[in-house]
Amino acid sequence: MEGLHLGFRIVMRDAPNPVFFFSSQTGLVNTEAPTTPSLLTNIGSGVSIIKIGETLERVTGTCLGGGTLLGLATSILGVRNYEDILDLCERGHSENADLMLSDIYGSEAPHTLAVSLGRLAMGNKEDFKKEDIAKSLMNMVAFNIGQIAYLAAKLQKIDHIYFAGNFIRNYTYTMDRLSYAVNYWSQGQIKPLFLKYDGFFGVLGALFKDC
Repeated sequence: MEGLHLGFRIVMRDAPNPVFFFSSQTGLVNTEAPTTPSLLTNIGSGVSIIKIGETLERVTGTCLGGGTLLGLATSILGVRNYEDILDLCERGHSENADLMLSDIYGSEAPHTLAVSLGRLAMGNKEDFKKEDIAKSLMNMVAFNIGQIAYLAAKLQKIDHIYFAGNFIRNYTYTMDRLSYAVNYWSQGQIKPLFLKYDGFFGVLGALFKDC
């Protein structure tokens, strides 16, 4: 945590244009770094949500992270590689595996996600495409992380969230889903942000810790 914190501060201080936001509509857009304190959601196998200023405080986290996605994909789809999951996602349609509000309450209801993988509970796995299941799994994990991060930001009274970690790796679909989740739950009041060079935070912090 200390290495992550120090590396974050070094990059924010010295790197050109280290902060950006992303969505499928806008693409990557550089933006100014908000003033601290900040909320950093570091997503690896699990998730740590850290309040960062001059000091750091781990405010919460969740065991539902990248390892969860890979474990479920391994179990359900036989996929053991994160890149293969993303490749499936690009060709999938999650609505074919999910249960939507309109499926439950009729066509007058919003076409909004109600139950991730809900259709699988009513049929056989063999009847569903791997691509659709993969996309549903990705959305399920990303939406839950985004919601937990939003709730943490609201409790801490912070208006922006940085997302970092191996779960993201600059993959556009992952960033888009996290952005969508935060914007949905906060109604646009909290900014989802991403960081260039976030894969180097830990090693930078370790390198300069005693300097």
